[in-house]
Amino acid sequence: MRSIVAARYSPLTMRNDYRIDTDTIFERHPFAREILERLAAAGYEAVLIGGVVRDAVRSILDPSIPFSPHEVDIATSALPQEVRRLFRDRPIVGVGEEFGVLVIAAPDSQQYEIATFRTEGDYDGRWPGKVELVRDLAGDVKRRDLTINGLAATRDGTVIDLVGGIEDLKAGRIRAIGDPRVRFAEDYLRSYGQSGLLAESVE
Repeated sequence: MRSIVAARYSPLTMRNDYRIDTDTIFERHPFAREILERLAAAGYEAVLIGGVVRDAVRSILDPSIPFSPHEVDIATSALPQEVRRLFRDRPIVGVGEEFGVLVIAAPDSQQYEIATFRTEGDYDGRWPGKVELVRDLAGDVKRRDLTINGLAATRDGTVIDLVGGIEDLKAGRIRAIGDPRVRFAEDYLRSYGQSGLLAESVE
């Protein structure tokens, strides 16, 4: 089994030639497109982030791996109150509004989690004691667990890779963002959540 090592963090947005299949995503999750478009039209940054981007890039690198976007997570520079103003016409649940997280119900009853970019600190082993909502994607990515989960994509599918997640997917590497001992001490359930990914990295 490969160990989890620290990733170097670059403060510069790295856009590259990788473009994920957003047609497949929006075919299954049509309201996700509208969320991204509304936020962008209002002047906010909004991206697909996390597992859906990771899995889409993986299927590009290895076409034998099917891409089936079951869930879509969206991160944005808009604050929760700004998201609420933009989506007055839809039911919204503040499942973790103090952490910048809202859930919007789409016309087809699908639910979409929208999270304001944030930084975190002062963990107790499970939850952060300090959360700061921020306007930049870089700060949000830096708080995440693994480089491959730190991939983001614009609504046209352009991949944003700030931490070398694509190269790690190519190499079958599992790398933490920052010091892995610190990252997994923050939330002890992270080690359980990544066990499947670790298993996939074994050759």
